[in-house]
Amino acid sequence: MTLEEAADALNTITGGATDASLMSAWESGRRRTGKRNRAGLCQLYRERPEVLFAHQDGAEAASVLESSGTAVVVKVLTRWTDLVEAMVDVAAGAREHLPPLTFTTPPARTARRFSMSGEARG
Repeated sequence: MTLEEAADALNTITGGATDASLMSAWESGRRRTGKRNRAGLCQLYRERPEVLFAHQDGAEAASVLESSGTAVVVKVLTRWTDLVEAMVDVAAGAREHLPPLTFTTPPARTARRFSMSGEARG
């Protein structure tokens, strides 16, 4: 769903006047959502507020998610350096789940030459 489509759907739910720019500001953390829009977004995305707004509510929301048994704590990455750090963490964590790499040498091929008559030579 595009930001425009999401804003239109949210406005249908809440009767508000949200636009794509405001949706983007909420996603990036530049603006905070109000009570009515939080409820509407939860309905629109069929998700709990602790999940949708963890990036706005900070560590408090993350601890609520962890204590409620949610295995994944949502974090919106708004800076390039945060994205790179998260990618490095994922790659480093994946190493422990991968089997060790082993390299084998393929068997040597015997080169055969063929004459014009189709006979194989040494």
